[in-house]
Amino acid sequence: MLASLALSSAAVAGPKDSAAQKLDKQAMDDDYLNVRFDKAQEKLEKAIKECGDSGCETKLRAQLHMHLGIILANAGKKDEATKAFAAGLKVDPSAAPEKDFTSPDVQKAYDAAKGGAKAPPPDKDPPKPDAGEDKEVASDLKHEPVSEAPANTPLPIYVAAESGTAKFVVNYKPFGADWVKLEMKKMGRGFGVEIPCKDTNTTGVLKYYIVAQDAGGDVTGTAGSKKQPYEVQIKSKISGDGPAFPGKDPPKACKSKDACPPGINEPGCEAATVGFGSKCTGPGQCSKADGLACIEGTCQVGTEEGDDDGDGDTAPAKKNWLSLSLSLDEAVVSGGEVCSVSSYESGTYACFKDSGKMYDPSKPRGSNRGTVSGPPFALGTARVLIGFDRLISKKQPLLLGVRLGYAFNGGPATQDLKTGAEDKKFFAPHAELRATYFIGKDALTKLGVRPFVYLSGGAAQVDAKVSGIPVSNDCSAKSTAGANPAASCKDTNGDGKPDSVDKPTSIPVDAYRKMGTTFIAVGGGMVYAVSPKSGVSLDLKISNFFGSSGIAVSQTLGYVSGF
Repeated sequence: MLASLALSSAAVAGPKDSAAQKLDKQAMDDDYLNVRFDKAQEKLEKAIKECGDSGCETKLRAQLHMHLGIILANAGKKDEATKAFAAGLKVDPSAAPEKDFTSPDVQKAYDAAKGGAKAPPPDKDPPKPDAGEDKEVASDLKHEPVSEAPANTPLPIYVAAESGTAKFVVNYKPFGADWVKLEMKKMGRGFGVEIPCKDTNTTGVLKYYIVAQDAGGDVTGTAGSKKQPYEVQIKSKISGDGPAFPGKDPPKACKSKDACPPGINEPGCEAATVGFGSKCTGPGQCSKADGLACIEGTCQVGTEEGDDDGDGDTAPAKKNWLSLSLSLDEAVVSGGEVCSVSSYESGTYACFKDSGKMYDPSKPRGSNRGTVSGPPFALGTARVLIGFDRLISKKQPLLLGVRLGYAFNGGPATQDLKTGAEDKKFFAPHAELRATYFIGKDALTKLGVRPFVYLSGGAAQVDAKVSGIPVSNDCSAKSTAGANPAASCKDTNGDGKPDSVDKPTSIPVDAYRKMGTTFIAVGGGMVYAVSPKSGVSLDLKISNFFGSSGIAVSQTLGYVSGF
């Protein structure tokens, strides 16, 4: 392992070696490589504490201190790094940081711990293994190593699935190049990935190792390590067939770049890419299929400036989108005669008295039938909506969907003018078909603002209330002695009819602007994406209602999630 120390066969293992080695491996093979220095420090300090003075083998205790010094030096904690190296040298005076981990800062802290003496250089001629001794790479995963492979051909790497493991990552180093990281994909009963042709087109030794992680990101197993990787001889010709995934044929050789026709996307001609977290130096090196871009030297979720290859499919936009939203309606209200018989019969307005009884527009004691003036909009109904949208084209960010919901705060039911029986109730259900188009490049995958416009139509009703509208008394009830004229018209002779000499009286009513129950609408807004597949939406919709005609404006706030 990268964090393992080769111990002599004579060394006696301590009782806590296993637990300490596991923490050491997690710290150096995972946290260190992913620049999580604080987590690496925490694990190493825990391992050192568990080992104590005698719980672990001497060289392992020294190694833990050396690794802690490496972490602290890389984190900029130079004085603490020097103390860690000094503690390691106290345990084993021959201990030194591994070459793969040694940077100028690490070397400076180590030299300070040794009192200015340089770390001993590695032997020029390291001892050769005894005759018959195999160089076996440590592994606790079910992986069949690849020993040789043909040049300019994708190199398949496969590992069997492990219980409790959520992710496998292969780290490889092409001949003469830096380390590259690729996440392995589910494949049958295991995980696999192909190292692309661009990294196998030169003969020589390609090195690799595999790291398994659980859902929390902790290392659960490895096959090889950065210090002791598997080695693959990349050759112009090999004996027999090349490596292959289980049950599959070996991959075909890639075409040479000189043989690639312009615009042809074939093995060897396509732009090879790397996965999340891998090092990169410019556009086109990170996997667009995973929605990645080269940002600040590593492959991260995002898009690249100037990356315009015209294929219209720069990232895997989610095809299905669910939404949950709250919508507030406002209606355009204005005009006179709002409490008249004609307004009642057209269904545009219905007026109600303080008692909750509908105002009878056929019996006004006077000519005032109500006038709405002031602000042109009145607050109306509210509705909760559940939505589903489906992406119908990879080339264009066009979605077709539906909104279903229920409205609240509608007006009271109207009454028949002749019989007084309940006539029309508020239509609370909401059903809507919608076509939505997102604007801009990578409109359904980029983080941040995603603007959109839409057309829709369906069935719904909007009611908006305007309070305190003065109208002539409808004289709908017979007065009794001492009754308030504002509540009814006077009847002094007991014939059940208002006195002809009475002057008209005025009462306040609530006028409900009623619209529906079918509509067409246009709207627009934005989704603020907090991840490639989720975000908060905000939009404004203008609806034209039919039946009881009118214009309504709705403001909607919601949450969307793609899958």
